[in-house]
Amino acid sequence: MLPMDKEREGKVQENSRFGALDYCPLKDSGFRILIIDPGVEGSEINSSIQEFDLLEPPQYNAVSYVWGHEPAIHQIHVNKKPTFIRPNLFQALQRMRTRKHPIYLWVDSLCINQSNEGERSIQVKRMADIYQNAKNV
Repeated sequence: MLPMDKEREGKVQENSRFGALDYCPLKDSGFRILIIDPGVEGSEINSSIQEFDLLEPPQYNAVSYVWGHEPAIHQIHVNKKPTFIRPNLFQALQRMRTRKHPIYLWVDSLCINQSNEGERSIQVKRMADIYQNAKNV
């Protein structure tokens, strides 16, 4: 795991009223994982995003889903800041989390800075490795 200092941790934050996230640049072999706090279906989803080294990743699951055209209407908290996700991802996160342990997930829409074309291009090229290294997809 790459260390995350307080400055980097605070950079993933809401930067508009729609809950867009602001990301720190990734290191050369870095990728992000969404860590979902324990909870029960129907309760608020709290999470954090942390950078890890793709060459030495922790155990994680990758989520493959259809983005679709539905609006991002469901609120979750990422690093204590609200952000909005689409219904199909929200339903998946609600069902996947456990009551006792955090769950480590790679979710492209949250773990890749979608507004940074350079990062998005690099991370899309790594998706085969990201999926291959995942415990489950």
